[in-house]
Amino acid sequence: MNNFRHDSEPSRSFLLAELSAIEMTRNVMVKERTKLKELVEAPLLAACEELYDKNIRTLETSANKKSLELGEVYISVDFGSLSEENRQFVQASGFSLHQDGEFQVLKIVMPVNESTTADEIENWSKKIAHGFKKQPAVWVPKYKLSDLKEIYRLPEDTDEFDDPNLWQEMGYYFDSKEGVFYLNEEHYRKVNE
Repeated sequence: MNNFRHDSEPSRSFLLAELSAIEMTRNVMVKERTKLKELVEAPLLAACEELYDKNIRTLETSANKKSLELGEVYISVDFGSLSEENRQFVQASGFSLHQDGEFQVLKIVMPVNESTTADEIENWSKKIAHGFKKQPAVWVPKYKLSDLKEIYRLPEDTDEFDDPNLWQEMGYYFDSKEGVFYLNEEHYRKVNE
């Protein structure tokens, strides 16, 4: 089943068992809010959009028929990027934390079974997302010119790639005030809200 209903279709809550998995979501750096719908299954999308708007980095989600094998749907958040206020909310809520490579991960879990509907998951996840507060976007990467040269394996001692316009043509956004590059203008705006 497609993850999204068309506006012309009658509204109905479908079962989790009907929902196909989106396979490429783990630890992807979300550059634009609009890309979330390509990474997050429909029942968790509204919650992940709210978390993104609150500058909270989501690392992984799962709400599809494969989730039934695990008996849970979940949203994983980068705990290390949370504000102190949001960390207190997490601790008070009793969510589990674990280490996953470089990330300390907050895993927010809802138990599911064969009769669990997408609407139930959506309502649960939106309630959780509402509990978080907006915070600074500390997870958004910033790059100095030397960082970009290193990433692209360019000689540090050449000035051929020193023009910010060249990097902007590649999609980066240059903050002339700070002298740093962002992955795009949306990330710049999130940091400077």
